Amino acid sequence: MKSSHYQMDPFSKQMIPFYSELKDYKWVDDFLKCQSLHKQFKQLGEAQKQLRQTHSNKEAFRARLKKSFDDYRARRKNHLQRFLRATERSKNPFARLETGSNPIMQRVLAPVTWDDIEDALNDLEGLEDGISDEEREKQLSAITTEVENIKSKLAKLNKPEFFQMHNGQIDCDIREIFFKWWLYVQNLCNQPCNPRGFNLDSSLPLEIEAYHKLGIGRAVNKKRPEGPAEG
Repeated sequence: MKSSHYQMDPFSKQMIPFYSELKDYKWVDDFLKCQSLHKQFKQLGEAQKQLRQTHSNKEAFRARLKKSFDDYRARRKNHLQRFLRATERSKNPFARLETGSNPIMQRVLAPVTWDDIEDALNDLEGLEDGISDEEREKQLSAITTEVENIKSKLAKLNKPEFFQMHNGQIDCDIREIFFKWWLYVQNLCNQPCNPRGFNLDSSLPLEIEAYHKLGIGRAVNKKRPEGPAEG
């Protein structure tokens, strides 16, 4: 059985993804800002989705119903006029309506009055805590403005050299891949280590600072018997 003083086998620099491009760690602050902005972006998306699904209050719903109903009545009138023109010479125009064979009259539907709709709406439950359409649009507009603001900030922070492209599309952020690699290596041993698996104490100050800023320490695995390699 391995004892706790066993050391992990270190990785060569060539094995570390994008090590040569990122070893100066000057990218860390902007990367962390991007992560924070991406988190905000996701939260705004969720808020937007929730807002769109929030119930309308009855007054807002009533106003939309009334407009929709008026549009329905206009269409119904148009269909009836077409029916009347088509049956103008018939001795029994509504005979075809009774059999349901006339496609125009099939679109007229059963009569529904505005009083019917008002009665159903007044007894409709679940809209007591809804919001008005105006308030919904106001909040959605504010979210959209913030989303565009975040996109603008990300565009300034995400320099082209940090992205690999494939068929004209962004394939990956090399900083993200390097970051995940370091977490992976750290999870292989029970003490702080650098991206190669050596004891963090052997690293230069910039690398030690990056370790703490990136929160790599969260991946220290106390259950592992191996410690980092000695530099």
